[in-house]
Amino acid sequence: MDTPGKKHDIFICSAKEDNGIALAMCKFLEAQGLACWIASRDIQAGKDYARSIIDAIQSSSVLVVVLSEHANLSNHVRIEVERAFTHNINILPFRVQDVQPQQSLEYFLSSYHWLDAIDGRPADHFDALSRNCAALLGREL
Repeated sequence: MDTPGKKHDIFICSAKEDNGIALAMCKFLEAQGLACWIASRDIQAGKDYARSIIDAIQSSSVLVVVLSEHANLSNHVRIEVERAFTHNINILPFRVQDVQPQQSLEYFLSSYHWLDAIDGRPADHFDALSRNCAALLGREL
């Protein structure tokens, strides 16, 4: 069930310290046929950073947030999750560390079912992530 007007299936939200996990996740999801958007790769040099982020969130159907201690401390992650929440974008928390969201993130994430990848091997959980993303998109892989 593709959503009309959506250019991306998935917006990947992560703290800069988790960019390696986010890029590996992006590569895996795209290999499964899911179109992803990730800031470290997709913001064109010279473009307005904040506008690019908002445009990408609004043109995505799912926001996957890499939940870690770094994400808890990131204002950018909090703002991106809030924007997805406000625009009724599906949010899928992917927890890579055994942390609970701090208050500002807790407000937006508390009602969502999380995927846990806290065993130190997030890539081992990418298959479950792709299946859950596909389900949120109304697709089968």
